[in-house]
Amino acid sequence: MDELNRALASPATVSEHGGQSGGGSTLTPVGEEIIRLYRGIEARAAAAACAPEIEALKKLVKS
Repeated sequence: MDELNRALASPATVSEHGGQSGGGSTLTPVGEEIIRLYRGIEARAAAAACAPEIEALKKLVKS
C-alpha cells in the first residue's frame, strides 16, 4: 500500500498506528474511487473477451 500511495497524487489509504486495537488502515475517497473504477473494469472485462481467464483466476482465490 505504501508503494501505491507514493504513486498517487493523493493517498488511497491512511494508516493509524498503535492504540488499544493495534491501529489499521482506512480508505480515502481516492482509494474508494480506485476500487469503484477497478470494479467497473472488472465487470466489463468479465462480460467480454476476458471472461474465461477471469473465471480461471477466481478459481485460484480462497472463498
